[in-house]
Amino acid sequence: MENLIRHIKFPFAFDVEKLQIDVEKILSKNWVKHFNTNDYSGEWNAIALLSQGGKSDNINAFNLGTEKVNFTEIMDSCDYLKEVIDTFLYEKPPLDCYD
Repeated sequence: MENLIRHIKFPFAFDVEKLQIDVEKILSKNWVKHFNTNDYSGEWNAIALLSQGGKSDNINAFNLGTEKVNFTEIMDSCDYLKEVIDTFLYEKPPLDCYD
């Protein structure tokens, strides 16, 4: 247990105020009730920032069908969040979904 990693400090920093602005935009959108009600009580809502087909109400974690995963319409108004996401190295959706 002494080798357990308890935290990671990434080598970059982000503008908190710009992130807060984008988070407020996301919070003001229409969230959908989560379809899995087996393991919780109360209300659990979700919104997709990336999804198969690029729809924010598609909260499935698994690809169902052949549609590509793209940023959703929610991300259209979150320019700074897209900039933050670009900081991380991973396979991202096609660049045309940024427009």
